[in-house]
Amino acid sequence: MRLRYYDKHGTEIQAEMLLRHDDGATERVLEGVNSSGDITLGFEASASEIYPLSEFNLREWEIEAE
Repeated sequence: MRLRYYDKHGTEIQAEMLLRHDDGATERVLEGVNSSGDITLGFEASASEIYPLSEFNLREWEIEAE
């Protein structure tokens, strides 16, 4: 199963997109697999780990045009 996430404007977030936080920070979205085997998206935590987007308030994030 693929988990879906949406930015503060309701636009679906995809892997490799750049997101901008309300405070100006930017992060690249990466794809990973969670412990349940679901495909999920997140921000880089380390070379082999991501912080899942489900742990963030996505109403504070928007897709940044590249």
